[in-house]
Amino acid sequence: MLATVFVVRKRERAKTYSIFKWYLVSTAFFSDIAYVVLRGLSLLSILPDRAAANTWAVTYNVGVVTLSVLVFLLVRDLYSHAMAHLPGMESLGTLILYGSLVVSVVMVFGVVFSPHPSGYRILYLALYQIERCSYILVLCLFTFFALTAQKLGMTYGSRAFGVSFGIAILATDHLVMNALNWGQSEAHMLAVNLIGEFVQVGAIALWMVYFLKAEPERRLVTVDMHSPLVRWNEVAQMLGNPAGRVVVSSPSTFVPEVREVVASATAGGAQRPPNLGLAANATSR
Repeated sequence: MLATVFVVRKRERAKTYSIFKWYLVSTAFFSDIAYVVLRGLSLLSILPDRAAANTWAVTYNVGVVTLSVLVFLLVRDLYSHAMAHLPGMESLGTLILYGSLVVSVVMVFGVVFSPHPSGYRILYLALYQIERCSYILVLCLFTFFALTAQKLGMTYGSRAFGVSFGIAILATDHLVMNALNWGQSEAHMLAVNLIGEFVQVGAIALWMVYFLKAEPERRLVTVDMHSPLVRWNEVAQMLGNPAGRVVVSSPSTFVPEVREVVASATAGGAQRPPNLGLAANATSR
């Protein structure tokens, strides 16, 4: 993870993926660094085993919430980057994204207040629900990119697609691991976790490849004028992000002056090219 942070920081100067860098740093800290430090303090008898276990439990729970928030912010930024050429769709999609966040919070409260064993079990189920909602959101974003990347002017070699691809791999890995480890023996869980470690290394290697190579130039979005994408963008602009408006001034005086010139010419009072500024005075005489 730290190697990927170095690559991202070195290759990306515009801070386009700042949330992604914080996600990598937080993942490295909560998943690896904190565990190694607490384990080392416990083995050196500097920290009692029970205190180390309790500290790790608190650190892990804080890490789940922190990473879930960063995943939501990352999905929002990647979606905004992908829909930069369609501001109406970007605005409407962001609104739907925040709506999904509200639904996730409601689901978490539903888990907390539903009948089940009390104590730490409540916190575990709530954190598991938060983590699962963030993973599902990531998989939805990757599916959206996989189906619409070409139409949005991106390629499968763009870094936005690579970031979503790697996080989708991690999300699938966590969901599968949680399903396989549910109610299994310790030996079975160890084997599954070992496979998960290889999958995580593969995702990290994928990110490094995407950020080490040059970023492909993004194409402009060119679609048929009757494309459903254009229609949806127009609907989204009317609902959430209307196009720019022009202030209309008072009625122009050009048309009345033209009428006066025509009336003057009909009456035979103007033999030379009409002067718009003096036409009314000439007629009155």
